[in-house]
Amino acid sequence: MKKIVLFFAVMLTASAMFAQKTNVTKAKNKALAETPDFDGAVTAINAALADETTKNQALTWHTAGLVHYRIQDAEANKKILKQAYSLDKRSQSAIKAVDYYAKTTELDNLPDAKGKVKPKYVKDIREKARLLKQSLIECGVEYWEKEDYASAEKNFAKYVEMQSSLRLIDNDTTLIKIKYNAAIASKLAEQHDKAIAYFEELKSEGYEEAASLQFLYEMYKEEKQDTANYVRILQEGTSRFPDVMYFTQNLINHYISIGEINTAIEFLNVAIENEKDNPQLYWVRANLNEEMGNISTALSDFETAISLKSDYAEAYNGIGRLKYNQAIIVKNDAADIKDYKLYQEEDKRATEMFKEALPYFKKAKELKPDDMEILKSLEILYYRLDMQKELDEIREVIKKLNEF
Repeated sequence: MKKIVLFFAVMLTASAMFAQKTNVTKAKNKALAETPDFDGAVTAINAALADETTKNQALTWHTAGLVHYRIQDAEANKKILKQAYSLDKRSQSAIKAVDYYAKTTELDNLPDAKGKVKPKYVKDIREKARLLKQSLIECGVEYWEKEDYASAEKNFAKYVEMQSSLRLIDNDTTLIKIKYNAAIASKLAEQHDKAIAYFEELKSEGYEEAASLQFLYEMYKEEKQDTANYVRILQEGTSRFPDVMYFTQNLINHYISIGEINTAIEFLNVAIENEKDNPQLYWVRANLNEEMGNISTALSDFETAISLKSDYAEAYNGIGRLKYNQAIIVKNDAADIKDYKLYQEEDKRATEMFKEALPYFKKAKELKPDDMEILKSLEILYYRLDMQKELDEIREVIKKLNEF
């Protein structure tokens, strides 16, 4: 009796295996029919993929890949013929086809009972990979145009993944460009961790390295608030691309923001060596040297900035401020002098120094007549020099500007 029960159990298992193999054949036939039944093909192959007797067979996965390859191809043809067309169906089936072919490749490269590897489907998969790549690019671009950047990234990412998952051997020069598109799409989709991973790879691979570094800096700083990494990226950018001022300027700004003025000046010195005709660099260094008390060096840099840009209002204002502040020092020191005659001499010297600042402030106002900082500086200076008429006029200008 036990033998009979065992016999029927074997019969049932064989029957189940036969049924699932039939599903694999059925799926293939329905997908390849002159009038395909894709819904029926998907139902049949899904049953085979879920069954213990067939789910680990390369044939099953290869057939699943074929079904979805045919579905995406049919949708692509509808688009060509300007018929009703589903972008989502084409994209999803192209992605599934790649996934199923990847699993086929994995199983197809397992050694047989004799320890030999004899892949059966490699040629067919590599042939179909060409059209799948085209579909993934086209779907990615179409999603991009619809501003669905997350879906665009999925298609571009799957394209990139294919090269390794399908063990393709062609020299695909487009691959790195598609990865860059995937990175941009991730950033636009606000998938920042994914975008950072892409751009870190791209810069390491030397593709669009400067742009990748710039994107990384922005995301580490703005999205992740990761100071250590954004400084690392700026330092790398400054080292790799000394002529690209974006990295140097932002690195200088970082050191200024944390009060490391000497370090900021060091980077400015390097920047000026690489870009000697940039007046803004001299202006920034002048301000930093002024803050450090290096007045003569600051004055020289302001003058150089003006020599490079004759309408540089901020540089004129900087010189005026230097001279005014030096005059204040002399004026304050004079107040402590006990000798009246000596006091008068020093006070007079301070007044002359105030007068030296005047033409620079006036030139700055001429170039930027609505700049409140410049106007306020002139107001204070006119008061110091007892220039009542000019003081009244500048106060009227300030009053009108404050009314807006």
